[in-house]
Amino acid sequence: MRQPSRLAALLLGYNLGRISSYMIAGALVALLGSVLNHALDSFALVLRILAAVMLILMALYIANWWKGLLRIEALGRVLWRRIEPIGRRLMPVVKCPKRSHLARYGAGCLVG
Repeated sequence: MRQPSRLAALLLGYNLGRISSYMIAGALVALLGSVLNHALDSFALVLRILAAVMLILMALYIANWWKGLLRIEALGRVLWRRIEPIGRRLMPVVKCPKRSHLARYGAGCLVG
């Protein structure tokens, strides 16, 4: 059985990879929004309205009043079916070769 501190060290690279992929995706979306905002001022209004509608729809989904977001999740499932087999080969990350922090980081990026 592994010691808790050793397990935490093994998962550090994996979790850093996950967080990094979220940060990169957010930065790319922000960059796209910024470019489109400068290109078309009216497009910024459309993006704000779209964001507000999505927040309302998520609130309705969380409150269990409307399940329409399940259709959007179904689109994500198509993408996940392509990514998941690659990630499965990398899991569990604690079985990655010793000193292979890059492999754990890559697995985290892929899952994130």
